[in-house]
Amino acid sequence: MNILRAFTLSSLRKNKKRTIVTIIAIILTAAMLTGVTTLATSFKDMFIRQAINSNGNYHIRYNYVPIESAKYLNSHTLVDKSFISNTLGYSELNINRTAEDFLKVVAYDDKGLELQPIKLIEGRLPQNSREIIIEQNLVDFLDIEIGQELSLKIGYKTFIEETEQTVISDIELQEYTFEVVGLTERNLYQVGYSLDFGAVTFFDEQLHLQDGHVEVSVLLNNPKNTIEKANKIASDVKLPTSQGFYGNYNYFLNRELLNWQGASVNQAFVYFTETAALIIMLLVVIGAVIVIYNSFAISISERKKQFGMLRSVGATAKQIKRTVYWEGFVLSLIGVPIGIISGIFGIFITLKVADSILQDIFTGAEHIYLVVSPFAVLAAIAFMVITIFLSTVIPARKAAKISPIDAIRLTTDITTSKKSRSNPIAKFLFGIEGDIALKNLKRNRKRYFATILSLFISIVLFI
Repeated sequence: MNILRAFTLSSLRKNKKRTIVTIIAIILTAAMLTGVTTLATSFKDMFIRQAINSNGNYHIRYNYVPIESAKYLNSHTLVDKSFISNTLGYSELNINRTAEDFLKVVAYDDKGLELQPIKLIEGRLPQNSREIIIEQNLVDFLDIEIGQELSLKIGYKTFIEETEQTVISDIELQEYTFEVVGLTERNLYQVGYSLDFGAVTFFDEQLHLQDGHVEVSVLLNNPKNTIEKANKIASDVKLPTSQGFYGNYNYFLNRELLNWQGASVNQAFVYFTETAALIIMLLVVIGAVIVIYNSFAISISERKKQFGMLRSVGATAKQIKRTVYWEGFVLSLIGVPIGIISGIFGIFITLKVADSILQDIFTGAEHIYLVVSPFAVLAAIAFMVITIFLSTVIPARKAAKISPIDAIRLTTDITTSKKSRSNPIAKFLFGIEGDIALKNLKRNRKRYFATILSLFISIVLFI
């Protein structure tokens, strides 16, 4: 081992208190950076699951797609997965819960049953068009169990102005008989926040094809620039044109899911979230740089005589710089891993507490799980490397400029200035101690400015 590196390690061992304080500063910084990134990814995961459960697992849903064009959507280069669905209609339940109780029946193909957030409580998914799964909440009203038959008259809603009621139209009313094979939780992605109940059956092209058209929902390989990609896919597949909200094609965007996957149609939302995260990270880094810099600056100040002795026996300025960098590397090698583990563990406890509170307050709220993103951990490590490097640059340069004679005599520590006058207000409020403290502040403005700035940023971060 290089003799200067061995000397640095020996110095760290002899000055245990200062070494421990510096390591603690590094641990806290690494824990905070890891905590911020882990907290962000954990909440992002929760919001994505919430969006899927509320609106469905798709980026684009094409409406009124000719059945012969549906298969080409899945094979498009921009599409990762797709599924076919059709709303068969509504059935009036007459369960006397409210004046308007309906069962919405939707048919999905096998991919749709796999991708949609169907949460089975009991039973299994439908495997053919004669099977159906219904909400468990409906069991008490219909007095039905798994394995029993359910006969429904399915049509479309119509509003009667005279009675101000919504009823099922007799036009194109069809009768279906299903076997109930499963019970599910309430599926908001299908019925939204209406009073309707939801039921799902298996899509049969011969039985459920209405006017030769279906709905096709797709997940993109990359959801960025969704509108442009949606129009390109529709154009390439040659879907029929009809004036839609986003262009010449009739499709619907899952805006909430796109928002939380970082591909918002509203760019202002993306800029807001990215800017907010960047500001928080910068505040953490600035605060960390000041705290760690102070620690290294104090270390250099205490070791001036040692550096002067090293310079007097032939050590170059470059070697002295490397000594300070080596000290930073050794301390970060200890502090960063502990800080990352501490940050992840701290967020794990925080999320456990937050999740229990959310479940008590909101019925059916999504659980918050700890999601440790490798990218987030690498980002925290990269920030720590930058932070420690910035914290050691100035102290390293100061150490390299130390003259052997000045360092041994410590003449650079003796400053001459005009006489510092007493402040009568400080003396009156805090006594002689306050007067001495104020004079010390005036004599060491730079050092205390860094301390005040670090306190300021810490309070900002806390709030």
